[in-house]
Amino acid sequence: MPAPFRALGWRNYALYWTGALLSNIGSWMQTVALGWLVLQLTDSAFLVGFVSFAGLSPALLLSLFGGVVADRMDRQRILIVTQTAMLVSTGILATLTAWGVVTVPQIIALSFVTGLSGAMSVPAQQALISELVPADVLPSAISLNAVQFNLARVVGPAVAGFVITWLGTAACFYVNSVSFLALIIATMCLRVEPRRPLPASSFWGHLRAGVRYVRRHPLLLLILSTSTMVSVFALPFMVLMPVFARDVLQIGPTGLGYLLGAPGVGAVVGGVSLAAMGAVHDRARLALAAGAALSMAVVAFALSRDARLSYVLLFIAGAGMTTCNATLNTLLQLTAEPNMRGRVLSMYALTLFGFAPLGSLQAGTLAHFIGTPSAVAVGGSISLLFMATALRRTRELRAQATLARSASLGG
Repeated sequence: MPAPFRALGWRNYALYWTGALLSNIGSWMQTVALGWLVLQLTDSAFLVGFVSFAGLSPALLLSLFGGVVADRMDRQRILIVTQTAMLVSTGILATLTAWGVVTVPQIIALSFVTGLSGAMSVPAQQALISELVPADVLPSAISLNAVQFNLARVVGPAVAGFVITWLGTAACFYVNSVSFLALIIATMCLRVEPRRPLPASSFWGHLRAGVRYVRRHPLLLLILSTSTMVSVFALPFMVLMPVFARDVLQIGPTGLGYLLGAPGVGAVVGGVSLAAMGAVHDRARLALAAGAALSMAVVAFALSRDARLSYVLLFIAGAGMTTCNATLNTLLQLTAEPNMRGRVLSMYALTLFGFAPLGSLQAGTLAHFIGTPSAVAVGGSISLLFMATALRRTRELRAQATLARSASLGG
């Protein structure tokens, strides 16, 4: 198998990758449909951002708890239970929409329930990857995991645009509900060796131990700071895409699918390219440079009024996003000790997904006062300033990353 796709040669990982891809296609279809539905019901950019906030806010509240659970309990069982809960909540949303009785409070409540399940699922899902392949294949596995997520970002929105036009938003919600079965079945088929139990301690004791562990590692702190800036300031443009499609670029629901699909195409290209690179001498510098490219593309997109130029800029943003996030994820998994991996990855999930509702809320609120394009440009500029400042520290962090990786491989 070609080097970029090396991880797919492992049965467990191939099963997980396929199930996650199908599930994420459905989730991206729902993302498009939900934003469009809320905009139709309310005509409010603020409420579009607030619904996203409701769906992502549980990650802010529960990601750290999910990390402790992922280190204490069977990760396959966690995934099966949480994916089933998301299947049910999404099915209810689909039915209410199909009956024409759905309201914004109902959407917010069901988005919160789905987000609650996702918050408990993500740390276990991320930590499980390291159990599916050997350590030397892990960078390929993480890069390909980003590829499947963003391949779904390409397919899901593109399909959703046509489904909304011909069948309505409820159809997208039904497809998403059924798609959770793919990951449930794949997870049931995994053959994973039992993990050693954590030393006896209280739930809070394990949580405090994870926080202390991260605080002692400057490299981990920089990684988490970088993902925070990306989540809060660079990526909120995604939740405001319905506004760009309808009011700024005036390209309708089909164009909205293309707007959301363009960064997915870039992300797939970026993920495959990253997997093909193999060993990277300075992952920290690569992540920050990719974050800077993402931020610049976001600012340029906010200023664009041409749909074709916007697609190109979003392609660049997607490539930068995947390169940045996958590299940060790889650094975390190579640096963290195995019995700390769930908790460390839960902190990464907290910054990337848990802080995302804060980004959605600030972007939606700012858009209300200064306009959507200006709000997105401000966020991208703040992220770019951070990346430029952090790049100055890469010499020190390069040495730390080398030592951390050597210690991990040696263990």
